[in-house]
Amino acid sequence: GPGSLSPDTNLCDWATQYAFLDELQALREAVKGPANTNRLMFWLHSFRYMRGLAMSQCNWGLLSEAVAAAENETDPDRKRGIVENVCLPLRISLVQNVTDMMAHLLQMAGSSGEMGTFTNLMIHSGPGLLNAS
Repeated sequence: GPGSLSPDTNLCDWATQYAFLDELQALREAVKGPANTNRLMFWLHSFRYMRGLAMSQCNWGLLSEAVAAAENETDPDRKRGIVENVCLPLRISLVQNVTDMMAHLLQMAGSSGEMGTFTNLMIHSGPGLLNAS
């Protein structure tokens, strides 16, 4: 459902899937009138939110794999290297992706249903995403 996210490295092709967003953003200057601009911005935020979902699940999956690799490493120096050079950057990226994703969701929220999606994400997936190790 809209509030159930999980680690998923199959979504790591998000850059290819959402490459069209730069072209869509470039149309903004050509759009005339406040209603048309609002409509374009709604779709930009919608697709950026969807891209953020994919990015967050991808990062969560990569982080889970990196943590497993660190846990399985027996050499303390290599373990520390995995944690500092792989896990920590992925964790920082995950938090930033979730922050950006939720900001785009809030920008497009115009109904109680969209606010329900926000609430579901925070209740069902927020703890897992932000407590990911």
